[in-house]
Amino acid sequence: MTLYIRHTTDTGVRAGFSLIELLVVIVIISVVIAITIPAIGGARDLARGTATQQTMTNLANSVSSFRADEQRLPGYFNAADMNDTMSTNGLTGMQNVLLDLAGGPTGDADPGSTDDAFLTIDPGTGEEVVVNLNLVGAQESGLGGYFQPEGTDYIAPEGKVAPDADVAQLPELLDAWGQPILGWVEDEFAPEVPEEGATIENFAQVTYAGMGDAVSRFSWQQNAGVLSSPGLGSLQDNQTEDSLLGSSETPENLELHLAALLGSPADPVDPSGDLDGANVQDLIPGSSKGGIVFHSAGRDRIYLSRDDKGFRQLGGSFIYGRYFSPTDSALGENPWSDADGDQGQIDIIDEFDDIVVNVAG
Repeated sequence: MTLYIRHTTDTGVRAGFSLIELLVVIVIISVVIAITIPAIGGARDLARGTATQQTMTNLANSVSSFRADEQRLPGYFNAADMNDTMSTNGLTGMQNVLLDLAGGPTGDADPGSTDDAFLTIDPGTGEEVVVNLNLVGAQESGLGGYFQPEGTDYIAPEGKVAPDADVAQLPELLDAWGQPILGWVEDEFAPEVPEEGATIENFAQVTYAGMGDAVSRFSWQQNAGVLSSPGLGSLQDNQTEDSLLGSSETPENLELHLAALLGSPADPVDPSGDLDGANVQDLIPGSSKGGIVFHSAGRDRIYLSRDDKGFRQLGGSFIYGRYFSPTDSALGENPWSDADGDQGQIDIIDEFDDIVVNVAG
């Protein structure tokens, strides 16, 4: 059967095209759309990645300026308070950092004020500060001004677990995909990781509970509000179940994953005190990648997603020892091997779509 689309030309001759020709045109258009849409999506993700990287670089520069002025890492509440087992109200490391970098804390407001711009912020340890949101980004001395967040990128995210009402209203700095940028802040006053007899808890742990004075360099607790969220952001991403840092992971796995994320590949420690012939499964980071590590979930919106190609490339094992080759006893050049045993020079974090920026301590 032939379908004719009829019209009359200037010469009076009727022209048309067949159904087959119409179907061919439709197929061609479909192919073009199928090629174009992923390309557009890829270009958008590339632009978002560039924008997020720039934001994190600006943050890193702000940290360096703050440290030069104040001789300490930014963070209104100290790391011990943020990492304490009582810090369960949702206040995150980045929010704490921005209280210093972007400003907001003030002693001038009445803590009982009903003005929505005033929030009483407490990490859960009994220490609190009144924050005036109108002062965020102010340039005046003593009010921050090291970093000026964009209004559209500095909002309270949807779905974040924050039991405290005021903390729930405190904005987070979002990446270009709409997820909070995490700030992992090292406890500068924690004991150094020993070269002999070290355990993973000397570097990272879930909370400081039960450790007494022997606290670790990092704690998962300072970002618990984000990583305990089963429906974070506009797309309701399940950080609890899908992230290698999610709250559904065992404490042991969380410690191992934090060590892989935050530990410096240049400073491995073996519990035996001797790196010669060390088992890479036993290696522990002796130091961090930076005093603060900024961390964006990246394109998939999940922090170190277990569905990321990087996790598959690592054979489902995300540990600090993946920076090293089991055949390299000296560990000096830090060769990496994938699940198939193929070696190369690579940062295992680069295998994920997450964006990580380290700031020197």
